[in-house]
Amino acid sequence: MKQEIIKDITLRGGTYHIRAELYNSTPEMLRDIMSRRLIPEMSDRGFLQGRDPGSPSWSGFKSSEQLQEFLRDGMTADDQIRDLKKFITNANQGIGMDTFRKNSVVGSSVSVPRYVSGIPTCMRTRGKRPAQKRTIHVVIDIGAHCDISANEMRKQARYLAAVADKIQRMGYSMRLDVVGCSKMHGGRLIITGATVKTYATRISLPRLLFWCGSPAAFRGAIFNHWAVRADIPKDDCCGLGYSLATEFGDADLQKIYRAVYGKDVIPINMQDYIDRRYSSDEEAMLALQATIMGED
Repeated sequence: MKQEIIKDITLRGGTYHIRAELYNSTPEMLRDIMSRRLIPEMSDRGFLQGRDPGSPSWSGFKSSEQLQEFLRDGMTADDQIRDLKKFITNANQGIGMDTFRKNSVVGSSVSVPRYVSGIPTCMRTRGKRPAQKRTIHVVIDIGAHCDISANEMRKQARYLAAVADKIQRMGYSMRLDVVGCSKMHGGRLIITGATVKTYATRISLPRLLFWCGSPAAFRGAIFNHWAVRADIPKDDCCGLGYSLATEFGDADLQKIYRAVYGKDVIPINMQDYIDRRYSSDEEAMLALQATIMGED
């Protein structure tokens, strides 16, 4: 179910008006976009309604049907998923899960002393070690300026997938949301968000690859969502405003996202891990992990 948040917030530059639309899943976002009317001034961004996406190398998709597929299922190309899994495995080699052995009536191995003693719970299996309050909620701003390439965006997905896998192996439960944000005229902050992983679910690599590694997420899905939002001022319909990360410092960004998602959220601007041009993948991932874990 879609959640709408409307509130005013005071930042260093003055008072701003937040209007956020948040979805529990990306298929839910797709259904909502398709059920709403396009704003006439933004009809050229109605990609899901059949408008031309332009160059696929920049937009990240070739047709309305392909963008709909990405929103429903993520990017499922075997070679890309295989490459992402290989990257995660290599990045986190030797890191074990925070698990423990427990006795049960069924399991993968037998405890001989318990079996000989006739104890029914003589089988052993591995369970995840319970950890109180070891949860992390990350909100990822997927906005990217126009000269960021598809290859650079795929790096974002690799970094995030590997770091998320490592943090979960350390015993943490993560929730991941993606957002597209813009600062409009008149002090309006427009936010569109969707949950791509809950605390209880595993990471979907196809969805992560789409939302954090493809231009189609921001330049297709988010732009299209803004094209049906009647709360966007008409004088902003051509430029779609400015990225929040280019307008506000880290303290103000944290205040904005906490106003929308709650006080414990950790905002991440994935573009930072391209723009800073780290000397290696390892260095970029360590920096991303430090931000998420509060080790800066």
